[in-house]
Amino acid sequence: MDVAARAAAGRPPAASPREDGFAEFIGRGDQLALLERLRDRRDITLRAALVEGPAGIGKSSLLREFARRSEQRGMRVLTGHAGEVERAVPFGPFLDMIDQLGDDGHEFAALAMTPAVSNLEQYRLYRRLRDGLGRGAPLVVLLDDVHWADEASLGLIDFLVRRPPYAAVTLVMSLRSGLCPPRLARALEISSSSILRVRVPPLTSGDVGLLVPCARPSHRQLLLEASAGNPLYLSLLAAMPIGAVEAISAEELPVDDDTLRPGLDGLGVEVNGLPEVDRLVARAAAVAGARVAPDLVAVVAQLPESVVLEALDRLVERGVMSASAGTFAFAHQLLRAAAYRLSGAGWRLSAHRRAFRHLASADAPTIVRARHLEHALRWGDVGAAEELAEAAELALATAPPTSARWAALALDIVPLRAVPSEFVTRLRVLLGKALLASGELARAADALHEALRESAAAAPDALVHLVRCERMRGRLASARVLLASQRINGPADVERATLDLVEGRVAQGLRRARRLVQHGDRADPTTAATVSALLALAAASRGHREAAFDCLAEADTRLSALSDSQLCAILDNALPAAAWSAHLLEQHDQAMRHLERGVRVARSHRHTYALPHLYAAQASVLIRLGRLEDAIDSADDAQEVGAAIGVPDVAAPAVAVKLRATLWMSGPEAVRDLAEAARALPLPTAEWTRLSVVTDLLDVEIQTGRPVIGPIAMRLGLNSQQRSDPMLATRYALAAEVALAADRTAQARYWSERAVRVAQWWALPGQLGIAQLVHARAEAADGNPSGAALDAAAAAEAFGRAEMSILQGQAHLVAAQAAEQLGNARAAGRRIADARALFTACGAHWLSRTAARDLRSLAARQPRRRVVSDELSTRELQVAELVAQGLSNRAIGERLFLSPRTVESHLSRILAKLGAPSRAAVARRLAA
Repeated sequence: MDVAARAAAGRPPAASPREDGFAEFIGRGDQLALLERLRDRRDITLRAALVEGPAGIGKSSLLREFARRSEQRGMRVLTGHAGEVERAVPFGPFLDMIDQLGDDGHEFAALAMTPAVSNLEQYRLYRRLRDGLGRGAPLVVLLDDVHWADEASLGLIDFLVRRPPYAAVTLVMSLRSGLCPPRLARALEISSSSILRVRVPPLTSGDVGLLVPCARPSHRQLLLEASAGNPLYLSLLAAMPIGAVEAISAEELPVDDDTLRPGLDGLGVEVNGLPEVDRLVARAAAVAGARVAPDLVAVVAQLPESVVLEALDRLVERGVMSASAGTFAFAHQLLRAAAYRLSGAGWRLSAHRRAFRHLASADAPTIVRARHLEHALRWGDVGAAEELAEAAELALATAPPTSARWAALALDIVPLRAVPSEFVTRLRVLLGKALLASGELARAADALHEALRESAAAAPDALVHLVRCERMRGRLASARVLLASQRINGPADVERATLDLVEGRVAQGLRRARRLVQHGDRADPTTAATVSALLALAAASRGHREAAFDCLAEADTRLSALSDSQLCAILDNALPAAAWSAHLLEQHDQAMRHLERGVRVARSHRHTYALPHLYAAQASVLIRLGRLEDAIDSADDAQEVGAAIGVPDVAAPAVAVKLRATLWMSGPEAVRDLAEAARALPLPTAEWTRLSVVTDLLDVEIQTGRPVIGPIAMRLGLNSQQRSDPMLATRYALAAEVALAADRTAQARYWSERAVRVAQWWALPGQLGIAQLVHARAEAADGNPSGAALDAAAAAEAFGRAEMSILQGQAHLVAAQAAEQLGNARAAGRRIADARALFTACGAHWLSRTAARDLRSLAARQPRRRVVSDELSTRELQVAELVAQGLSNRAIGERLFLSPRTVESHLSRILAKLGAPSRAAVARRLAA
């Protein structure tokens, strides 16, 4: 059916080649398999199935794919479609297939068009078509959208179900959930045991990944949530800007964006084809809100409430809307947006004014009223500006883009000379805070600068958020100057402590955070959580082990106690600080729990400003745990969102994570260009992330065999006054690795021993494993395979406790090398096999292939077993192997069907040939 025909039938136009806009058939394999198993049954003649699901879920696509596969099997396929406006045409769906039925079809069509057909004639008509369908079987009959089928077609379906054809026919029908015609429902109830019901479920996250592979992971997740897994809505949302998708997900209507017009106009066909009253009620409901009460819809539509209720019932019956607890909502926000666009701008303006007046008279919440007030403003309306300002304050925590829009509108309509300057300044500060949370950092800085220029009263709040904005943009010097320009305490001291830590002034930051505790500035739960997190990070960075764990436990408790809206205020400092502290102290579960919650809250509340640092920290934790693909996904998100909103500090950490993961997955050739890009990026300003990037890049240089240039101690921040932070052992280990690569064994031993001492003091299993692993390599380079074997085995065990699978596999490889040098080839083989299993489980395919080559090389280096080819015959070897298993001569004889005397003869020759004095010596020779 073409676009015009589908529009005439009251259905959305089809996208080519599928109505959901996707070229591939994905996500419906289980449902397709059910239909194919039904079709292939041989124990029944009529194989009937009913495919159900909401509009756009992919029922037609499923039928079309089933038809294609049936035709490939050599079956004849007949298809028919029902349309809403075709309900006046008897047997409309079946008329589509009459040309394919020959004489039976034409006779059926002639009789079907005859008015006033008697019951007997109708019965003969039904039987005639049934017999025609039975000829030339096997046959597949597909009837799409039977919820629109006319009464005569429903009678024919009822007849076919109750009196099936004598030959094999597969009948598959599709209908929209909740719209099953009563006559069809009765037929299905009577024949419930013989009709297969197939419900088409929403798409999964894996399906969305296959359908939109180019979207970054968080965007795919957003598309899945916004579309509710509906393929039609997914295809429309995937073509929209991400801001529009976020707005729709937040139940807003970005209808002014021209890029949305094609998709919304297509969906508008569903609403535009409604009867006049239903169409008006749908437009009014779209204006009224995401979930609305009937009285408000009646006010907007200017209709009696009884009329509106009847129309709403019909809209629910059609699947356009749903009802819950006395309120109504569109089946999807895209349908609401399409209905909203059907009204002219003038009608919408008056409709929003009617809604606002009604809600104001009912004393509805400020935010609810503001959603209509913003569309019905008049310039100079100070009262409206004040109400929008109040709503913007309330929306700041949960919907900063909405808050920013309302604050900007209030500034636009208010006459600056007609209101107190404090009101204007408050609006500018509010606008700056909302823009900052939304990720519009440059605009936020402009608004906050303007507020500071206008009024000194704005200084405390505006300054703190401007400093935060400059810090996130990587402008630390500017942030420091701003803090020095005003002697403001409280929240400004929290920013000063944060800035101290970011700039590497750890001792000063630690003192400042402790003063905040001593002065009792932690009464506010968000401030208390922030101070605890900063103290944990500062204590860890200064090497205060017990204090670091204590502060981290306190931060964990305080952060977990915060509500999501409270957490929004500290997503950029407290949460990353706590996550990095947990990461440094190898509390990986705790770090991931905070980061996953932070990402979820930031996305659901649209606090975009915090996402780059949260994603970057998440990537660092994931790569440590060997979750390589997840780490790359998080790094991609950090890099893309950071670039979009102007947060430069996350680019290098993100690329460093991708570099290591890609190396382990694909090998040195795959990272050449990425490594060049990484070296060109500026290092992060925060000390802990900067050192993390440096160690990652240096580790990749070592693993790829690239010459390491420059003073390593300086590059890694190693000096005689070095504080014992949790990552110090890693940096000492890297210095030892560089020395080993340059054949400076004594220097390698020096650095590796320092690594071991620091790691033993911190007692962190991951750091201990890193230190023991490099010490094992130093021992091996110094000609001590026994020491190397012990250290490597201890490292593998430590990495296992730390859940660091990649490094555990590398420790197994070092242990294998030592075991081979000690002459224990079997132990070496087991170690290599263990390493390969770990690498494979993590998706580290290059490392896995390398381990496989090591295993083959190990086998090739072993001397051939002269036992088999040169010394023993085949029978003697069989006897020797059973001797090695501890079997007696009698048991060996029974196993090989030999007499004990013959076994004794074989054994004598075996002992002589092998020079073995005893049966135990035979076992040792076989094991060698």
